[in-house]
Amino acid sequence: MKRILYFLLLLILLNCKSCEKENKIIHEEMDFKECGECLNLQTGKVCTVQGTFYNSCLAICKQVKILCQGECPCPSK
Repeated sequence: MKRILYFLLLLILLNCKSCEKENKIIHEEMDFKECGECLNLQTGKVCTVQGTFYNSCLAICKQVKILCQGECPCPSK
């Protein structure tokens, strides 16, 4: 019984690590020097085909399709 509980706990911990990686905000990983003023706008996060962007201005500047408002993943319809 203890082995099963340890195994389930391990699965939960591994799954949480992948969620953190999946939801990492792209703003930190990409070069946005050419996007200037977009870096300071507080318009809210958007989910794009490349992941979560800090704001819609950055997504538009990088010509990345926006899927929904808010962090990825988008809510199901």
